Amino acid sequence: MGRGCGQGRFGQRQRKVVGVKGLFEAVRDQELKVTHHVGLVYELAGAEKDHATVSFLKTFVGEQHEENAQCRFVLDRIDLIGDGPESLYFIDRELTALAERKEAAAA
Repeated sequence: MGRGCGQGRFGQRQRKVVGVKGLFEAVRDQELKVTHHVGLVYELAGAEKDHATVSFLKTFVGEQHEENAQCRFVLDRIDLIGDGPESLYFIDRELTALAERKEAAAA
């Protein structure tokens, strides 16, 4: 029912992050874990010759590649800008521009 002190979902320890860069590094690490697990399921479906599931999972594989690329982009921008308190404005502008480009591409 309740979570233990410092426990996340499924009993995993929550990661303490420091700063904006630390936050996006934690996001990147989580996305890499998700990518790994989607890859494992994809490989299993291929080994089982479950073509319908392979086809279904291709969407998730593509989404994960996009998520990983976005994490790399944001971390590269933070490396250029810095992650001190004075740089939050510029990081916010970069994230807003990224969201606007994504919306425009979806339209």
